[in-house]
Amino acid sequence: MPHSERPSWSEKFRSLRGLILPVILIVAVLGAIFTGAATPIEAASVGAVGSLICTAVHRKLTWSLMKEVTIRAFGITTFIMWIVLGAYAFQAGFGMAGGATLANTALIGLAEVNRWLPVVISVSAIIILGTFMPAEIVVIITAPTLFPLIRLLGFSDIWFGIIMVLSIMIGFLSPPFGYNLFYMKGILPEIDKSITMGMVYHSIVPYIVSLGLAIIIISIFPEIATWLPGILVGT
Repeated sequence: MPHSERPSWSEKFRSLRGLILPVILIVAVLGAIFTGAATPIEAASVGAVGSLICTAVHRKLTWSLMKEVTIRAFGITTFIMWIVLGAYAFQAGFGMAGGATLANTALIGLAEVNRWLPVVISVSAIIILGTFMPAEIVVIITAPTLFPLIRLLGFSDIWFGIIMVLSIMIGFLSPPFGYNLFYMKGILPEIDKSITMGMVYHSIVPYIVSLGLAIIIISIFPEIATWLPGILVGT
């Protein structure tokens, strides 16, 4: 931004007031989970009620807004459920055809050479799948096959879960069908119509590199991923 259009430090600090309610909402949801007051699924209702309260505080809670949000929620839920149904059908067919057994056998064979080889191949496969599929499908397809293998190899479930999330994030940012790229392009016309899809593709390189480095660092020092969850859940 031109220097004349940049906000002052006082304006930046004043803008932080907009983070107060979202932070309280996040603490309420995670606090309900970690204190045992609610399961992760039940905590979703805590988030929903908290969101209504935040909207009311901002004096934007109207019947027209509730109607719009409800219709959108039904649409998104239906869309996701069809995706999940298709993913479960694929997983069932893949398993019945012996694909899961074949994959496990191949990965276990590689583990005899080096136990890190299955991890590297799994992460690569997740990244590739993430460039073509939503995260829900990638998790449903890969998790039932990979997590038993990860336990067998002596790795932490929590550690590999975080590695999986980072890998899916890389897939979401990777051409040709990275979903986040198209999300970003969808909102860019409201900001600057001169920004092209090619510019969006180039802009994600630092983020992919950063996520890749994060995977490498967590692989070398797994305690980074397991220390805090271990304290919170007592494992």
